[in-house]
Amino acid sequence: MSATNPTGVYIGEGDILDYTNSGASTLNNGDVVIGTGACGVVTGNGIAVGATGPLVVHGLYQLPAASAISWATLDKLYWDTTNGCLTNVVASNILIGYAAKPKSAGVTIGYIKFNN
Repeated sequence: MSATNPTGVYIGEGDILDYTNSGASTLNNGDVVIGTGACGVVTGNGIAVGATGPLVVHGLYQLPAASAISWATLDKLYWDTTNGCLTNVVASNILIGYAAKPKSAGVTIGYIKFNN
């Protein structure tokens, strides 16, 4: 019996995925969506409850960040689901990427490269 090699078919770069909003409220352009294995940012006109729309899962993003914390380029960044912002504190937060730029304390915006 001969071994069979699995085959794959290239279907695109995968930077934007179709995402079905199964939540209780409309997702707006720029909203961060955190899944169990990856994250993304809603793009376009948003996604109504039960509808499917575009979710960007690759790239560099500017997102809200915890004000009191500083970090260096390439530090791991997590999404703080309680406060809705980036942080470098592990705790129960979700790893979503790494810092694309350093951030100083007092700054409320961070730059991230998604880890997807």
